[in-house]
Amino acid sequence: MKSAYVWLIDDTEGNGCLGIRILLGDKASEGDRIAAGGAWQLDTDRRWYWKPDAIQPLPPAPPGDLKEPPPPAPSHAIATGELPPGARTVGVARDNDAIYFQIVGPSPISEGDGWQVADQLGSPTALVLNLPGERPSYGGQDLRSSDERWQLRRAQTYWVRIGRLHKRGDKPAMANARTAPIRVP
Repeated sequence: MKSAYVWLIDDTEGNGCLGIRILLGDKASEGDRIAAGGAWQLDTDRRWYWKPDAIQPLPPAPPGDLKEPPPPAPSHAIATGELPPGARTVGVARDNDAIYFQIVGPSPISEGDGWQVADQLGSPTALVLNLPGERPSYGGQDLRSSDERWQLRRAQTYWVRIGRLHKRGDKPAMANARTAPIRVP
């Protein structure tokens, strides 16, 4: 069934895995790059969407440097796929690598806590990883529902492409994922 809503995809983080539902009407066409003012509203199914009161066209985004294609639609659902060529274990990761890892610590409690990851379950934490959408929100928008959080499991291998590694002295390094996590079969 055709919906009145379209996805406004965040082109600044997550390679297209983050977005909001927006009621565009005839103010813009699907696929246009825009900035939208407005407010959150509830639809008849009690789902949030963005109701714009102003839309500003934006110039096309510069070409991205990621090798991975964006997902077909924004989601926190975790896809399954094979490791990409050249993927490294998190223990030997370098800036902008595709890395694979397992969760070795608890799930993050607050935005910005990050996931403790290592080469395999039982190994010491090699990296604290922030997944797309998990950095602290601007303006205190921290009322995220469960479908707006990543659901990763221990003893499961995942891969992501990371950005720059941030060394923290004697603590594990931190990095932000540039893609959504992919479950390795």
